[in-house]
Amino acid sequence: MNKELIKQWGENTAYGAKCHFKSADLKRIWIKIFVIVNILFAIFSIMDLGFSDITKAFGIISLIASILILVNESKEDKNTIKRHMLTGDEYLNLHYELQELFYKDSVEESEFNSVSKKVKKMNKKEKPIINQYAKRKAKKAIEKKGEMKTWWKE
Repeated sequence: MNKELIKQWGENTAYGAKCHFKSADLKRIWIKIFVIVNILFAIFSIMDLGFSDITKAFGIISLIASILILVNESKEDKNTIKRHMLTGDEYLNLHYELQELFYKDSVEESEFNSVSKKVKKMNKKEKPIINQYAKRKAKKAIEKKGEMKTWWKE
């Protein structure tokens, strides 16, 4: 019975880790895109190429990119990327511990209770919000790309 629960926890921790890693990656990418767009369009609007409508459009796009950066950064804590990575690492460490227990011939009650406490603690911990797109990418990475060994399906 403990093996079945270990498998369920293993699956949950695998997806938890991958979702947090993908959320961090996406947030990092979006911030870079917003900053690059902002810089490029600010440069184009400063250059004043003689096309006042185009110059105004570049200025408006630059302003929108700036607002999106501010909204994105104020929506969550400043260290969201770092928090996602740390949370992902915690899930991954717990996942490996569960995997080790799963492959043991017999699991001691004390080992099971120890990992059970860690799972409960992880579930209660405050974590950064996972992006829904990152969740889909994590699922694809695990199920289709084989980025993690799916030992819990054995």
